[in-house]
Amino acid sequence: MKRKMHSVQVETDREGNIQLSQELHDLNDPDPIITVSPDQAGLLASWLIEAAGSIRGDNEAIESIPVKFFSRGPEAELEELKVYNNNSGMIILSIDEDTYIEVSPAMAKRMRDQLSKAISLAFTDMLRGDDEV
Repeated sequence: MKRKMHSVQVETDREGNIQLSQELHDLNDPDPIITVSPDQAGLLASWLIEAAGSIRGDNEAIESIPVKFFSRGPEAELEELKVYNNNSGMIILSIDEDTYIEVSPAMAKRMRDQLSKAISLAFTDMLRGDDEV
C-alpha cells in the first residue's frame, strides 16, 4: 500500500511496519522517515485527529445523542449520550456525570460495524411493506 498527499507519503515496508515520509527536496539532508508499528497506528491516528480537532476547536462542542438508559428499571429517563476521546486515546461514551463506557478505538470500530448492521436491518424492517411484516 502506498498513499501520498501534499509532501507526505505513507507506505508499508517488508517487515509490516508503516513508514511516513516527507519530501523536503533538500540536497544536504535525506527526507525524514518515521516508522510506526501496526500496534501504534491506531493511537497515532487518534493523536492526529485530536490535534486537528484542537486546532479547529472541536473539543469544546460535543454533540449529544438522546438515549434511554435502562439501569433503573423500565421507567428510564431520557439521557444525553456524549461521545469523545480522553487523554489516553480511548473513546468515551458518557451517559451522565457518573456513568460512562470507555472503549478502545479497535473495539469502537467493531461497535461501529455492528451498529451499521443493526441500522441497516432496522431500516429494512421499517421500509418493508405492511403485508410483509
